[in-house]
Amino acid sequence: MHVLTKIFIVLVALLAVAIVPLVAVHATNEGTYKAKWAAEQGAAAAAANAYSLAKGEWQATQQSLEAKITALEGELAQARAEGTRRAADIRRAETELAAAKAMQSQINSNLEIMTRTGQANQTMVASLVTEIKELRGEIVRVQADNVELDRVLAEVQNQLDVADAARKALQEEIQRLTEEKLAMSNVVDVYRNTYGAIAGVGTGKPMAGATSEIARVPADRDLTATIVAVDRTGDTALAEIDAGSRDGVKPGWTLMIGKDNQFVANLRIIKVDVNRATGVIELESATRGDVAVGQRARASRGE
Repeated sequence: MHVLTKIFIVLVALLAVAIVPLVAVHATNEGTYKAKWAAEQGAAAAAANAYSLAKGEWQATQQSLEAKITALEGELAQARAEGTRRAADIRRAETELAAAKAMQSQINSNLEIMTRTGQANQTMVASLVTEIKELRGEIVRVQADNVELDRVLAEVQNQLDVADAARKALQEEIQRLTEEKLAMSNVVDVYRNTYGAIAGVGTGKPMAGATSEIARVPADRDLTATIVAVDRTGDTALAEIDAGSRDGVKPGWTLMIGKDNQFVANLRIIKVDVNRATGVIELESATRGDVAVGQRARASRGE
């Protein structure tokens, strides 16, 4: 057999051996991606249902509060009208008291003459004194009623303030639920549309022998890898993934690191080995949590 023929046969055999793992990896990844897609769709539907339920509860509560506020405003208007009427009664009683006092003065000036009329004059004086006492008692009663109306008015005003505060709290809660719904929708869009455009520069420093000034290179394929090591020394923030040049990873790629369907940080590749790659951690925030071993990093074609 010719030597070239033997070499050709060996090359064909090696090619067949190399293709089999790739086919198996492709089949495994396809099922994983479908499962992730189904899970994200379920989470989005659950979030939408929770939002709908919360919105319905908020609308029902708001309607109840608005009805209560309307009733309280009606009671407040009645209380104010009653207070106005009582004040008018007080002014009228004060006017009557002034008139009575004037009358009493006139009576006192004529007492000397009235004492000469005997029992009839004494009866008249007693009647006038009784009338004055009754008027004074009426004034005291009206003043007490006015104080009670002021107290009721203050209670109604406090209830109205509480109702207003509750309505504002419900409005803030529905705003928060709306923002959570939008955030969940963004997460679904990120996973479905490969997280959108990646921008910004992180604060991580490169490891020895690598440079952080490598130009950004769009990924030429979709790739999912796992964080296998994190190195934090001073201001240095590096992470290593279990994918390298044999997987198509290139310096300049930017991968998105996620945990529990939440964005954690970006990883800009600066050094690539055969089956490992090291990158600078960017856009990491304490509010989202730190990058850690076991988290997933994903590259998207064209990003």
